Amino acid sequence: MKYICKQNCYVRNSQGVFQRFNRGDSADFEENVAVVEHFEEADCGFNESGEGKIKSEREDLLDTLKNLGAAFSPKDSMPKLRKILKEAESE
Repeated sequence: MKYICKQNCYVRNSQGVFQRFNRGDSADFEENVAVVEHFEEADCGFNESGEGKIKSEREDLLDTLKNLGAAFSPKDSMPKLRKILKEAESE
């Protein structure tokens, strides 16, 4: 079954290896596997049009920077985006 991660975490994937999941990432788990609480079934309110979709941390940062009017590149790394946000908020 497909699940959506609702927070940033490390969880064992279906192969038994720890994997980093960001908020909004999808994962496939078999029906007989115990799934961590903060994962939500993909068919629960999520649709192809994107309504109800959980934004990733990157998308949140980009939206916040746009709203603040800060200068950035969408290709910037996460640490750089966080630094730009911190500088924009302190101004």
